[in-house]
Amino acid sequence: MPRIESMAKDPSPRPASGLPLAKWSMASGMVPCHPHAMCKAIMPENACDAKGCDRHGTAYRCAEGCDFDVCRNCWVKLASSITAFHAHPLCSDERPDNFCDAGDCENKGTSFRCTEGCDFDVCHLCFQASSKGTSAPVEVVLDQDSALAVVRCEAELRLGEAYLEKTRPYIQAGQCPPVELDQKVQEKALTQMGYNAHPSTVEAYQSLVRSFPPSLRPQIFFLNANDRFFHPEIAAVGMSLLSGDLVLPDGSSFKLGSWLAQAKDKGCSKIFVMASTST
Repeated sequence: MPRIESMAKDPSPRPASGLPLAKWSMASGMVPCHPHAMCKAIMPENACDAKGCDRHGTAYRCAEGCDFDVCRNCWVKLASSITAFHAHPLCSDERPDNFCDAGDCENKGTSFRCTEGCDFDVCHLCFQASSKGTSAPVEVVLDQDSALAVVRCEAELRLGEAYLEKTRPYIQAGQCPPVELDQKVQEKALTQMGYNAHPSTVEAYQSLVRSFPPSLRPQIFFLNANDRFFHPEIAAVGMSLLSGDLVLPDGSSFKLGSWLAQAKDKGCSKIFVMASTST
């Protein structure tokens, strides 16, 4: 099995004899470390078989039935693509501000770019459509298994320095990070796993993640934390649930009991408390 570094010597692997050019794509194609064509097959529990990679959660599998799978990241490193609408191979190259150059498509946010230096970019949907021999974008349908693979990718991104660097100032200031940062990391996870980050796809992904059964949610650290600290099903009216210390955004703290006693002395009949476990 050649090492991934061998790609530096031959950055444009060629399709096997008889494999249609339209099939040489992110949906189906060849990698230099396996003799058969690969096809898209999300396997959340499988380990990547590319040399030097032990990542769990694979996105491509041997189309001939071999027990050989690779993750999305290794596929991007190993495979370039020839499409029906450009003469040169394309490679994964995310450009959120570029517009798609395929046909009449005007989608903003592209995922693939010409490897020969042409100013030619395409979005994921047009890239996928080309691999299937069509000319119009094809929407990708997510299911629970594929959403689980994406959310695992999202968990890795949330632990990465790029995400932590953006959220750290808010946490240190005792504030909740803007929801837009969560949206961006979800979009990036979808893109890295081969899906278009269209708002409708993001919404479908979020809905699937919210519907994960209790057996799956503990596997994802931020879902596990949410389940441990957030319990909207509890009927708290009339219950003595609040106790201990409160910490204000400025770092000062005081006993919750003394604060409740002050409220009672002032004749408050109702108290509204808004707090966040993330701060």
